[in-house]
Order: sequence, then C-alpha cells, then structure tokens
Amino acid sequence: DYHLERLYRTDPTRPNETGLTARQRETLQTAFREGYFEVPRGATQADLAAELGVSDAAVSQRVRRAVAALIESTLSAEERPTDPA
Repeated sequence: DYHLERLYRTDPTRPNETGLTARQRETLQTAFREGYFEVPRGATQADLAAELGVSDAAVSQRVRRAVAALIESTLSAEERPTDPA
C-alpha cells in the first residue's frame, strides 16, 4: 500500500522542492538576514534593492512571488482556500 503525502509540480524555472527561483531565494535570504521580516522592520525594500542591485519594484515582486511559491509548496490541497474572496 502507498500513501501520497505530497505532490510537486515540475517547472524548469523553479528547480527545487521549495518552488523558488535562485533570485527569489537570494532575495528572501537577504531580506531575512537584513531584518526585513522583523517587527519593526530592520530594512526597507529600498535597502534590499540597494544590497541586491535591483529596483524596489523587483524586490517587491520577488518577495511576493517567493512567499506565494513557499505557501504553494508547503500547504496541502486540503488546506488551500477554494474561494479567492
């Protein structure tokens, strides 16, 4: 007997089990290290952008997409909301 615990979608732009691209991983690691997720924040998006050599908008998009990818890769189908409201 087999019991499926997790199912992953293969996507060449997301090469690992977390669903993060290399840039997303780097952005999240930098954000965490610099205190972006602390309350109060230890770093702003502008700080992260300067550290990574990208625009504020790029940091914002990478963080949001990375968080969404982590949620998608860690929540089971039963835990996901069916209504986007």
